[in-house]
Amino acid sequence: MDPLVLIILGISGLFCFSVVLIGVVAFFIIRASSSSKTAPAGSQMLKGEDYLAAASLRPWNNTAWNDLSSHWDGWWWDTSGIIGNNGYAHGVITSLQDPIGPGWMAFTNNRHELRNAEIVLKTSQQRVELKITSKSKFDQDIRVAASIDGVENGSLQVTFPDCSYRNTDGTVTGGWNVKTQSSSGWYILGQKVSQDKVLYDPIVVNGRTIANLTDRWFRTTKTKNTTPYPPALQPVSPQLPLVEQNILLIGIALGLYFDTMNYIDRVAFSSRP
Repeated sequence: MDPLVLIILGISGLFCFSVVLIGVVAFFIIRASSSSKTAPAGSQMLKGEDYLAAASLRPWNNTAWNDLSSHWDGWWWDTSGIIGNNGYAHGVITSLQDPIGPGWMAFTNNRHELRNAEIVLKTSQQRVELKITSKSKFDQDIRVAASIDGVENGSLQVTFPDCSYRNTDGTVTGGWNVKTQSSSGWYILGQKVSQDKVLYDPIVVNGRTIANLTDRWFRTTKTKNTTPYPPALQPVSPQLPLVEQNILLIGIALGLYFDTMNYIDRVAFSSRP
């Protein structure tokens, strides 16, 4: 073949490759920016431990469980690209009775390599930490190490959508369904989500149902939102033992993780059955 033809073919191939590469990079830049929520203009964004320390929370008491909303107000961002899929979220879980007042819980979710994450959930009295690991970014089955107030509490194994819990000495076991429905707001396609479309999955501890946990979390970035949202839990006994209360905290923290993953899977992979 004529050397000149080879040169022309080579230049053409390089040009086509460059166009494709630019298109791929542009796609991921758009993907990252479209799934981000930024701080209001002129405001200072606190993150991580600074955010948790500054969060305004109600003094915790046993009535909090039944006043806990499935709505959290906060901020989040997600990026997907050649370097991987990472994200961060923080927020405050609000009160049913006083949605614009201080919340009951604050949390942070620091996610990396798509499914690995560190979750911190804090009340005015306790701090829950989850360390979440997965075998691959496509694997919805995860392993979780849980600690409360800096003390190892137990471990969780998720064979999606089923979650099993075991405390450190094996005397307490539990299980529940972790699959969540997708929703970034109380209104979907202009229609208010009815209570009938919010399902509750039982959290079972040592063979007994201690509460039912929502399968849908609602996130907003509004600072004064009076919209009535469904409760996070139904119902919870005010005499619930501390061991079981700790499992509820772990269940809520894990639910917030899967709320994020539900959003990411829908946007990036659509891998949820």
